[in-house]
Amino acid sequence: MFTLRHIKLQYQLWLSIILMTMLPILLVTVYYVHTMTSTLQDEIRLNYQQIATIRSSEVDMLFNQAKEDILFIAQSFELRRYINAPTERLTDRYLLDIERLLVNFLARSNLIYHRACVLDAQGMERICAGKNDEAQITIIDALESRIDSDYFNGAMSLTGIPGDRIPIYVSDVLSNQRGDDTSTGALPVIHYATRLQTDDGVMSGVLAFDLDFRVLIDLLEPRRDGEVVYLVNAVGDYLFHPQHTDNPNDRSRNLHDDYTQDAPTILSTPQDLLFYPRDNAEDILFFTRIQPRNHSTRWTAIYRQPRAIAFEPIRQARLFIVGLSALLIVSVSFV
Repeated sequence: MFTLRHIKLQYQLWLSIILMTMLPILLVTVYYVHTMTSTLQDEIRLNYQQIATIRSSEVDMLFNQAKEDILFIAQSFELRRYINAPTERLTDRYLLDIERLLVNFLARSNLIYHRACVLDAQGMERICAGKNDEAQITIIDALESRIDSDYFNGAMSLTGIPGDRIPIYVSDVLSNQRGDDTSTGALPVIHYATRLQTDDGVMSGVLAFDLDFRVLIDLLEPRRDGEVVYLVNAVGDYLFHPQHTDNPNDRSRNLHDDYTQDAPTILSTPQDLLFYPRDNAEDILFFTRIQPRNHSTRWTAIYRQPRAIAFEPIRQARLFIVGLSALLIVSVSFV
């Protein structure tokens, strides 16, 4: 009887020691799992923010370069000579010089522009150069009237923009649909345009560039495993969606269709990272505002990545901590 009671007490003492040892280990395990998860989530957020800053800077450089380019051509000797020459003194040489200027410029610009045109004061294209289907720079023979275009009327109506030497009109993302052989269909472009004036201040026309929108998409392209990018305008219309049409005039798809609950947050917040979006619990969403300086256009780039991929470092850290704790518990139980 005494031996049985002694064994029972010994067993209870041993169990108490095990529990007293396990409890701190379990508490420390929970604490470190929580701390490690928060730390790694902060690291994921910081990584996204750093990449967003870099991409935003690249986009700013692209748009600033476009403004500098159109000002450079507008102030070139060849173009100034052309717009200042009286009609009776215009020669084929003047036109050939401008054609050569536009072709050489587009060729040197790393093909970021789809087209460059000189229009007269009535909106008629006089000289145009652009990319054909083989991405070669050629002179466009099929000239059209652009008197109803947004960029012609926008450039002609601008009186000035604070900080700019010459007012420049910048359009939203639009489809460039033409009937000539340089067209590749509904090519998304951003129109840059500035009006041309003679030295006497007489309005003589407009210089217009079509910035290839795909260059912007290339700057925003995903760089993580399983990641996809979307681009929407201020009201949520898709400007780029990898599974939908890339025609920016197509407003049939909207962010609210895919993210009913999260869309208001995405469109109203400059930047954030949603680890647990309400519309799709299997993904994480990072979004950031894109609004180049002196541009009225505002877009939002959205990056979606499966949480299983994004949280893989967190899962491995958790497994390591839990495994280490289990090893400690087993070791203590045999002491």
